Amino acid sequence: MKKILTTVMAVSLSACSGLFESDNDNYWMNNFRSYRTYPIEYYTGQTKPKTEKVTDSKTLPTHTFDRRVVVSANVGQRMVDSEIYTVKKMAINKLIANETGYVASGSRVVKLNKGDSYTPIGEILRNGEVYKVFDPTGQGNFLLVNSDGVILPKIATLYRGELFYPKQDADIEPEGLGIEPFHDERQDVSVPEQRFEIKYGGMMNDRMTFSYTEYAADKVAVTRHYVYSANDKLLDIHGVKLQITDVYPDRVEYMILD
Repeated sequence: MKKILTTVMAVSLSACSGLFESDNDNYWMNNFRSYRTYPIEYYTGQTKPKTEKVTDSKTLPTHTFDRRVVVSANVGQRMVDSEIYTVKKMAINKLIANETGYVASGSRVVKLNKGDSYTPIGEILRNGEVYKVFDPTGQGNFLLVNSDGVILPKIATLYRGELFYPKQDADIEPEGLGIEPFHDERQDVSVPEQRFEIKYGGMMNDRMTFSYTEYAADKVAVTRHYVYSANDKLLDIHGVKLQITDVYPDRVEYMILD
């Protein structure tokens, strides 16, 4: 009976011990093991915006006409065609090595090449200081760099979505090896946000007819009709100033002033 009771108690203690270690895994990990973990604030997650930011934005009008040049247009042909785009300069905050070197810890070696750029996946907070986390080789060996470009002498991995961080220091060669911020820029041009065109509609009862059509994103096109005397030489069609040099039933010759 005593032997059975001893066996039951041993099994119970073993189960409790396993449950305690499971429930307190982070405590043991961070205080007694040779590694600890840090939660990562991922740049592409919900807690932070994407790393790509708008550095400049402007509207870009384009047109297919020249000013103060006499041209002609047949009936139904566009006299003026203009589009407006939004052009944005986008930049991704990247990191770049100031020289070639390596970070080594045991059998793990992470090489950095001068001029190569690296995209951080997120950041951690360590002792009140923010460190960017990046993987230079794409092999799961993560390095950490602070806002001054100083590389922490550690090679970390991921553990359950957190940074698995060794307490043992790594070797960094050369001594001045560091990381600098780098902006990788690109230009993003939108679809036409607004477009308008002016067409010659021919002669009607000795009067010149024109149509002005405006297209806007996600809106129905709107057309307005303009009628002028055949003797009119200076026209203003929805803000576009034209000078008529000659007019025929099937063709008009004109010059755009503004």
